Amino acid sequence: MRVSLGILLVYVLGAVLYWRWVAGLPALLALLFALCLAAVPESPIWLAGHRGVEPARRALTWLRGGSASAAADAVAAELEELLEMQAVCPIRKHCCWDLLGLLSLSRSGP
Repeated sequence: MRVSLGILLVYVLGAVLYWRWVAGLPALLALLFALCLAAVPESPIWLAGHRGVEPARRALTWLRGGSASAAADAVAAELEELLEMQAVCPIRKHCCWDLLGLLSLSRSGP
């Protein structure tokens, strides 16, 4: 469905705009998305395992929307849960998915 809508959008833009503008628009959008993605921190669980607890706390606070006192308590509780999960199962390919219960994968190796 999205592919069809994208093709329709390109046809409509092609009818209205010069073809070079239509061809350059995806490059501008990709650049905009890359710049926006640069502002997003890494995953808190990855940061906890590779860079320490404090960067993970900052990333989790940012992802949860600020540093209000109620949010700080929730962030501390969630970070503690992430650290417990990581202690039980160090970061491997499928292990964290198993602990979250989102995916049941058989373990055929590390």
